[in-house]
Amino acid sequence: GKEDEEGCQVECGNTFENEVVGEFNKCAVSDMSCVPQKQDDGSYPVPSKDLLVQKFDTKLWNGRWYITAGQNKLFDIFD
Repeated sequence: GKEDEEGCQVECGNTFENEVVGEFNKCAVSDMSCVPQKQDDGSYPVPSKDLLVQKFDTKLWNGRWYITAGQNKLFDIFD
């Protein structure tokens, strides 16, 4: 493919998302495996329960957020 195809595909998917596109994607990605998924190679194993945070206050996420490493024009900028 061309270098600019990825951006076009993402934009078209966002612009023209509907039931027909959803059915096509389900067929291509899931049912017929036209788009192979990368298999888990164990790089990020599930941690043991004793290493997990037992209680997490989701209010910590409230407030102003900043992007500190730039923006991806495909996923972060919508005109």
